[in-house]
Amino acid sequence: MKIFRNIRKQLAAENKVPAYLRYAIGEILLVVIGILIALQVNNWNERQKDRVFEREILGQIRENLIRDRESLVEINKINKKAIYASNQLLDSIKRITDRDSIPYWLADVARFTRFHPRTNSYEVLKSKGLEIISNNKLRLELGKYYDDQVNQTIQMLGDIEFAFNNLWLPLLENHVKEFKFGKIVILDNQNAFFRKTKALKILILNYDNYNDCSQDVTKVIGQIDKILSLLPESTKPDTHA
Repeated sequence: MKIFRNIRKQLAAENKVPAYLRYAIGEILLVVIGILIALQVNNWNERQKDRVFEREILGQIRENLIRDRESLVEINKINKKAIYASNQLLDSIKRITDRDSIPYWLADVARFTRFHPRTNSYEVLKSKGLEIISNNKLRLELGKYYDDQVNQTIQMLGDIEFAFNNLWLPLLENHVKEFKFGKIVILDNQNAFFRKTKALKILILNYDNYNDCSQDVTKVIGQIDKILSLLPESTKPDTHA
């Protein structure tokens, strides 16, 4: 206001602009500057809201990723058990010397797992706009996990489930005495099962599925760890609350 009064006085002293016009110019300048200040304040408020939203949504994503990681670790344990069991069953000597283990090895192989990633918070973030994430590297790694790796893992696990439904089940239903999913598969005649069926070929084909899936899941777990390391400390739950 002091600046505008000085300008008006100077213009009046020089007698270059009529008084009413000097007043109008001053008022217009005041309005323009007021609008600019209001816009700046509004932009500042929006940025503050974005930072609050970013912190809250990343906190939810952190929780989801931790749960996803727990699920994937458990899936990887199952995959590795299937790989070990496949090796044992493909060994003709093991099938003779350790016959009592065959029902458990078969149960470890003739099964499948599913992965249900928790993507709800990420979808909310995408609807709001990924550019709201201020850390460019974090934004890139989130997209890599949710838009690429998650779908690939689901597909690989789906291949194993397909093999169970279309290869193992038709084979087992004619030779099984007792079946508890993931626990035990008792055959009516173990020797005939491996000698007269395609069980060994299925084991060989399915081995690669389990092995590839295990490697993929290990990479995805590593990706989750990378994202967790990039998340701000402010997204961690308040343990003192």
